[in-house]
Amino acid sequence: MTQPTHDPGQAPAAASLAAAGFTPMADEMVRRNRAFANSFADGHIEVAPRHKLAIVAWMDSRMDIFEILGLDHGDAHIIGNAGGVIAEDVIRSLCLS
Repeated sequence: MTQPTHDPGQAPAAASLAAAGFTPMADEMVRRNRAFANSFADGHIEVAPRHKLAIVAWMDSRMDIFEILGLDHGDAHIIGNAGGVIAEDVIRSLCLS
């Protein structure tokens, strides 16, 4: 009988991520978010974008769309998706934006 290559209580996808060296960072992200929230200086800005602008952009962790377009917090809503394609879910997000 072969031995399982992952923890039997772990989902197969999680097991393959663990095998690939992925370490979940949820606790670290929550800690970082608390620190950010405690020092967030733009809480007074309205949720609605100041320029009545919504931008659909590609998902790319290297890109800061606000910086690329010379925008400040509160200037626009940025909607990121795979390929920057205007699909039904993006239309829904734009309507809510």
